[in-house]
Amino acid sequence: VGRLVHGKGFTELINAFYTAEIPENSQLIIIGDGPLKEFLQTGVINNRVKLVGMKTREEIANYLSEANIFALLSHSETFGVSYLEALSVGLPVLGTRCGGPLDFINESNGILVPVGDTREAALAIGQLYNKKFDSAEIIKNCEENFSSEAVGKRLVKLYKSIS
Repeated sequence: VGRLVHGKGFTELINAFYTAEIPENSQLIIIGDGPLKEFLQTGVINNRVKLVGMKTREEIANYLSEANIFALLSHSETFGVSYLEALSVGLPVLGTRCGGPLDFINESNGILVPVGDTREAALAIGQLYNKKFDSAEIIKNCEENFSSEAVGKRLVKLYKSIS
């Protein structure tokens, strides 16, 4: 899920997906639009990768609820809302060591790989696909740390401490 631009790492994701050790009937669904759409389409060599375009929040939630894992290989993220959307429905995530994801992706909910490392990303896709994660625990941790209530409480505490 993301804008189809170089910095989101979709080229690397497609390449990693094709070399990952996962079942042949697995699909990579890419949600979003942008200037790289036609270029990315040229990298699609069979029906295992689908670029489905822009979707509403509800449609994205439906795609996520049907997924096994979530992967986004961004080159830089200040935070990474897409990762949290995936975690909020219990999906394990694959991200990069690019800033924001370092704060919340860990061994209990996913894997981080170096930016641009397609080989490590392919290995991680296989690991995520085959490892059993506790979806309920992923959801609970996401709610405890990133719900509007949790963030609000932290902000109030922060501002009270500096007043």
